[in-house]
Amino acid sequence: MTDYAVTYQTEPTNALAAATTAYIPICSVYSGAQNATEANCQQKWPYADTFSKLRVYVSANTANFANTVTFRNNGADGNQTVSITASTTGWFEDTTNSDTIAADDLINWKIVGAAGTGTATCRGINVKCVTATNGRVWIGGFAPATSSLATASVTRYIQGQGLHNYSASLTTTGSAYLARACTAKKMRLYVISNGRITDTVYTMQKNGSDVTQAVTVGSGGTGWFEDTSNTDSFAAGDYVSYKCVTSTGTGTIVTASLGAFFEDASGSYNTTVGLSFTQATNTTRFHDIFGQDSTALSTGAQAETKMRGSGTIRNVGMYASSNTSDQTTTFTMRKNGADTAVTFTIAATTTGAFSDASNSFTYADGDTVCLKSVRAAGGANTITLTRTFAEIVPDAEAASFLPAWARNSNIILGVHRQ
Repeated sequence: MTDYAVTYQTEPTNALAAATTAYIPICSVYSGAQNATEANCQQKWPYADTFSKLRVYVSANTANFANTVTFRNNGADGNQTVSITASTTGWFEDTTNSDTIAADDLINWKIVGAAGTGTATCRGINVKCVTATNGRVWIGGFAPATSSLATASVTRYIQGQGLHNYSASLTTTGSAYLARACTAKKMRLYVISNGRITDTVYTMQKNGSDVTQAVTVGSGGTGWFEDTSNTDSFAAGDYVSYKCVTSTGTGTIVTASLGAFFEDASGSYNTTVGLSFTQATNTTRFHDIFGQDSTALSTGAQAETKMRGSGTIRNVGMYASSNTSDQTTTFTMRKNGADTAVTFTIAATTTGAFSDASNSFTYADGDTVCLKSVRAAGGANTITLTRTFAEIVPDAEAASFLPAWARNSNIILGVHRQ
């Protein structure tokens, strides 16, 4: 048997506060602050997997109290837990415990802040998942309880990866871009509340057209809705999004999680994350290619993801939705704070998806990676960046020392915040 390590992360948007209990989903994208209602942050995981090595990175900490991060399964504390020491930054990790879940268990993280003053800024929470399927990644999004639709007989669109809002129109700007061919399956949706008196239909889309996966939410229906039978094939360079259609009648539907699992039998997998950043001249910024950052970051350490296992990163790219810049913007992948050979440019006034299809670099367990964007001095106007993407090719590793349940593949799931 073999063992593979795969990484992806997300970002809540507020600091860890005193005397609070809050919840964060385990998924690839999360938009909004930590939520006080656990059901709104749970992910219905369709596979029997084992999670281990819960890891938390804190970039700033003025709190005079401890924060505790705990793995949750079906509304109960799991075995994994990490305590963030007061006024301390850096990595915190549970290297001992693990949690085994059954298919369709509900999983998430819980953060508890003790009494005190100050806040801690958590840049990353991730966990290793031992799974029987190589190259498997969740592509979708979560939303706060304000993501709602109340208009009858309309069609609305939802980004493939990122903020889960209902848009009257959606171009490739908001769609998830796939660097690697794959198969989508197990589309699922969580409905928080539903006053609609008629059906509401959610459909996956490829390049702006419907595919086979869809779920129908009946009048007043809440909870999880899934397409358990259909699958859809995507090629490299395809875009993923979702469509929602309401019927006649009144009422409001409020949703949280929406997405699907994308698999590549070769073991490679896609990372595709949302961004909303306008870069001006004479700036250098850094991007987390595994997590959802609402804006680019000023230092590489803030944007870095700490890898598990070993492998290769290639086909790294960026999507520009608008560009009035009069100069070229240069992008370079970084490893352990240094530039790699993976680099590409977006020329003045051009838009669309751009990538390095030729170069790659390898990573080892514990290496840190991020994407750097640079505009030189002397230019004018701006470029708006809305999507990073890459292909990750994990190495096969000997796993004979692992117990039988662990002799498969690993995925690192996470949350990334600024």
